[in-house]
Amino acid sequence: MQGLIRHLLVESEENLKIWKEHIIGSLTQNAQIIIDLIPEVEQIIGKQSPIIELNPVEVQNRFQMILRDFIKVFAKMEHPLVIFLDDLQWSDISTLDLLKYLLGSSDVQYILFIGAYRKNEVNPGHPLLLMLEDMKKKSQDLHQLFLKPLKKSDINQLISDTFRSHPENTRALTDIIFQKTKGNPFFIN
Repeated sequence: MQGLIRHLLVESEENLKIWKEHIIGSLTQNAQIIIDLIPEVEQIIGKQSPIIELNPVEVQNRFQMILRDFIKVFAKMEHPLVIFLDDLQWSDISTLDLLKYLLGSSDVQYILFIGAYRKNEVNPGHPLLLMLEDMKKKSQDLHQLFLKPLKKSDINQLISDTFRSHPENTRALTDIIFQKTKGNPFFIN
């Protein structure tokens, strides 16, 4: 979201004024919560009044609702929003609860959440897997893709394209890279 706000900051004054109206209209007196999370928002909407102190459960509920409303400002039919979350295997319970809340909110439309995690770093009782199972039971629109390591021929094509060389000339390098990476794209890169 910080990257999105930085993108907005280079918009024209006229467009920034429109975004300011949308953001303030959506967040009302709770805009400071988003500013605390994404300081650049203050450059668009200006200083805001302090937030009202609540008990911890109410603070969590308010945060989830305000973040949902903030996201809805940007997730519109004319400009859908895609959010990519990497390394979900390291997410804490609060983050997973927030994600579950956002994914379960029926009024959040025109948004695509893409999450990635390392399957080898989660065991059957892992909170992420429990959340995904819960979402499947509630028949939420959830699609999972499991990526396999790249084949040696794919790696060779990638290397030959990178070096603008014929695939025959890159086979020796491909063999070394495949041996060291076992086809894992992260390490191949």
